[in-house]
Amino acid sequence: MILGLSGMSLALGVMVAQATLAPVITTEDALREAVSQAGFDASICPDGWAADHAALLDVAESEVTAWYLQDALTLSDQDVIAAVGYYVTHPKDFRRIEGMALTRTQIMLCIAESRRLTTPLHELIPPELRTAELAAEAS
Repeated sequence: MILGLSGMSLALGVMVAQATLAPVITTEDALREAVSQAGFDASICPDGWAADHAALLDVAESEVTAWYLQDALTLSDQDVIAAVGYYVTHPKDFRRIEGMALTRTQIMLCIAESRRLTTPLHELIPPELRTAELAAEAS
């Protein structure tokens, strides 16, 4: 009987823990929607970001750029989508906006933008190939 109660308590604990977890964004479409709902401007990777973060971390700009390039070459789209998706749904989470974590978040945002993971789908179609129906859907 005690074993049964222990098992039920464990199951209840797991259910409560899962209910309190933050939603995970796993697809490009969900990420695009989260970015637009968060109200980001057209660019989430502003000019001069590497120099700004180098000054914050007291390192050379080339070190920040090297960090960006290493992550851009090694991380999968899914890794980037998950990191950026979490940030745009929780922009005030101190674990993502303090010290080196802030730079890591900015790197993820820049990788997502460079891979066009946050670009609305209608903008990925060249203007000359867009039809009137696609233009109406976009607005």
